[in-house]
Amino acid sequence: IRTGECGPACHLMLGQIKLETESVRTIPTRWTFTDGNPGIFHPWEFDQKGSIRIQTAAESPNPALIWETIVDVQSGDSLTVGFRAPSPVPSRISFKMQADGRAGSVRVRVLDVNGQEYQLDQPVFRITTEEANLIVVVLDKLVPVSPGDPEFVPAEISALFIDVVSARNGTAPGPNRLYLDDFSVD
Repeated sequence: IRTGECGPACHLMLGQIKLETESVRTIPTRWTFTDGNPGIFHPWEFDQKGSIRIQTAAESPNPALIWETIVDVQSGDSLTVGFRAPSPVPSRISFKMQADGRAGSVRVRVLDVNGQEYQLDQPVFRITTEEANLIVVVLDKLVPVSPGDPEFVPAEISALFIDVVSARNGTAPGPNRLYLDDFSVD
């Protein structure tokens, strides 16, 4: 790491350490980003697609997480929030998102401790430029992505993923900026 050269295995290990140390453990959890970014992670494998930072937008007095990304049909971009045996058991996750410049779409999915993926029946949310869009994920409404997987057990949540799927949903390819704020787990 000190040499400035960190290969894929090194990046993977650093990402796992960051995810472990910044995971949600206590419910309720609320992140407004006034004190930085407590635990939303942009995985290294998406470094070429964009970045995240905390910034106050000109039209808002409050800081938000700014996600600079590139809308692309070939490959996506993603943010991750880790969970490690949260207590008490969470029942819902919510956050606000707004696009800057061009509307976009995100898909929200959840991973359990067994590596199985879950999502809502309607997992894609349209993100507009006009106002912040409230995204709510009620955990007992999640369904398996792979047919035949067991029902989701909220106590076994391991990670939340927010994936950019804009190009697959009608947004022209190119750079995009998304604002994420008021992240909460109840």
